[in-house]
Amino acid sequence: MRAAVDNRIAAASLGINTPLVYLVAFATGAGLAAVGGILGAELLPIEAYYPLRYMVLFLIVVSVGGLGSISGSFLASISLGILDTAGRYLLPGIGTIFFFVAIVVFARASAQRSDGESAMMDPVLSTSPRRAPTALSFLIPSISVVVGASLAFLIFPYDLSFLTRIVIMMIFVVSFDLILGQAGIATLGHAAMYGCGAYAAGLISLHLSPDPLLGLMVGAVAGAVMAWISGLVLLRTHGITLLMISIAVTMVLQETASQARWLTGGADGLAGITVGPLLGLYEFDFVGQVAFIYSVSILAAVLLLCQVLIGSPFGLALRGIEGSASRMRAIGTPVYRRKVTVYVIAGAIAGIAGALAAQVTGLVGIEVFN
Repeated sequence: MRAAVDNRIAAASLGINTPLVYLVAFATGAGLAAVGGILGAELLPIEAYYPLRYMVLFLIVVSVGGLGSISGSFLASISLGILDTAGRYLLPGIGTIFFFVAIVVFARASAQRSDGESAMMDPVLSTSPRRAPTALSFLIPSISVVVGASLAFLIFPYDLSFLTRIVIMMIFVVSFDLILGQAGIATLGHAAMYGCGAYAAGLISLHLSPDPLLGLMVGAVAGAVMAWISGLVLLRTHGITLLMISIAVTMVLQETASQARWLTGGADGLAGITVGPLLGLYEFDFVGQVAFIYSVSILAAVLLLCQVLIGSPFGLALRGIEGSASRMRAIGTPVYRRKVTVYVIAGAIAGIAGALAAQVTGLVGIEVFN
């Protein structure tokens, strides 16, 4: 099994049936998981999300204990279990928040011990030629979106609310692709910026001004600030540690939103969010025409911004970092700073998506962090 994991091709050339090894290992792990589920069902309530509710904790335990270390996972599960239970008992209001903050600290400490290993594992940079982007190539995605949205507007005039939610998710996906596709930053906590943007826009609309563009701007700032704060820690790690910390950050925000009822409404969320006329002229109608056109315009603008960004020297540096961070560092590129910058930009775009969701639905709940 270890040989197949270290070098699958070499193991197969020595006669090891690697597909069978993987199959047996996977089946054994699945069987042990089933035994755990059976035993847990004696103590825990069974519900639709029973298997998913604890997956984050499992990932955290294995990460802290060390990949490939059975004894490490065993000790981590006991230690973290005691920490979680003690936190909930001694600090009932913020026990969960304390637990995930501690996880971030543990993960960061373990990442410092292995930072030197990742530099040795960079893939070879691609040497395939790339043509210089033209002005038209920058506009093609935005034009395509406008044309497609116009057709959808005509074909599905009574489904515009549903189409608007699709457009909002497209903006969120674009923000995620900017960090994953261009910079190679794999994270499972991008919803943190989306949720912050949604709450920021909702609070501004309820307590300050219903102007939609102001809410959009505040949502972008909230997403960017959260990306900057979390990115300073997150982007100094890599691999499963990065994934784990990104999840922990989002869980901390979700628990904070749940506990701070005076600000966020807790589990009930922020309801009754209203938005004023767009540009002071166009009221948001019941059918959703204004909201759809508004969202599509934002999506087209975001696509144009991203096209210009990835075609710039900054975007070329990101591609180089994604190909081989160690080589880019060797030629003097500030890799960490570039990663934080693109993470902040992507966070602002995710915040815009969250703000749009709050404005269109008129409701923000803690599920925005899911």
